Amino acid sequence: MGIPLALFAFGPPGMQQATLLFVIISFFQYSLGIYILNGPGNWIEIFRLPLIYATIAGLSFNLGQIRIPELIFQPLSLLGQSMLPLMLVSLGYRLHDFRSLQWGHAVGGALLRNPWWICCQVYRGESSRSRRHQPASVTLYGSLPAAAMNSILTEKFSQDPNLAASIVVLSTFLSVLTIPLLFWLIL
Repeated sequence: MGIPLALFAFGPPGMQQATLLFVIISFFQYSLGIYILNGPGNWIEIFRLPLIYATIAGLSFNLGQIRIPELIFQPLSLLGQSMLPLMLVSLGYRLHDFRSLQWGHAVGGALLRNPWWICCQVYRGESSRSRRHQPASVTLYGSLPAAAMNSILTEKFSQDPNLAASIVVLSTFLSVLTIPLLFWLIL
């Protein structure tokens, strides 16, 4: 959700920043995040994920200005586009009945995720001087709802997937209010 919002708000330069930020966040989510979820005893799990290798290959292709032939790019693009609906189906299955929402902790997690970041930005004073030192894409990414992938990772490593799914759902509902507020503050 961050890349299209960055394109909408900041144009192509903002989209480039958001894409790079997405790659960095994904790299840490699938390395440090898995290390935290799985425990220090089984750190080799990090190297079993193709995303780490895909990130390195993608950055190498980008820095080397190597173009992927259209015959290879189209099937890879279609495969990548199918990932989000599959994650949402998995999230929906996790919340198949309304009682599985863990309201107490999930509301706390959603409030820490969305409005807290905006409050920090307001407190910091989003002056034009401070925005030059921090790309607006960072501010945008910090206020987005929790990613659906978090619930899938907690499911894989048996770390309370109901709570993670609840935080994803509630922070997404909350973002209907917080993202317009953020745009009002930073634009």
